[in-house]
Amino acid sequence: MGHCRIVQRENIVASKFSRCRLPFFYWIVKYITGMNTFDNTINEWVSIDNEVKRLNEKIRKLREERNDKADNIMDFVKTNRIDSSSIKITDGMLKFSTSRQTPPLTIKHVEECLKKFISNHDQVKTVMDFVKDTRPTKVVSDIKRTYSNN
Repeated sequence: MGHCRIVQRENIVASKFSRCRLPFFYWIVKYITGMNTFDNTINEWVSIDNEVKRLNEKIRKLREERNDKADNIMDFVKTNRIDSSSIKITDGMLKFSTSRQTPPLTIKHVEECLKKFISNHDQVKTVMDFVKDTRPTKVVSDIKRTYSNN
């Protein structure tokens, strides 16, 4: 129960705290206004979420097209052995390069490495349990949207 207990008495909202005395009509208007504001905020959120979904879909398609073009370009560059050259474009340069990428470190990979390094599997299990149990966590509030199948 909140700090302000509301009781209707002679069209005045009374409470155990004198600062909470306001006309009953005020509380109804405040509730309705709050609900309208809440409804409007929900509608705006859904509208923005729809726009984000639409733009993400467009970005996904553009990335796929760009990756296809990049594959074609890199095939041409490798075939013609021009992979150490640059091409001037209107707003800069395109440089062709190769790099090494390391995948993210996973619990499974750490465990496999420990098993190769430490012969006692009980020790490996103890270390892995410690690593898993001491990982930091955080609580994140979010809105999850589901779509109905009409």
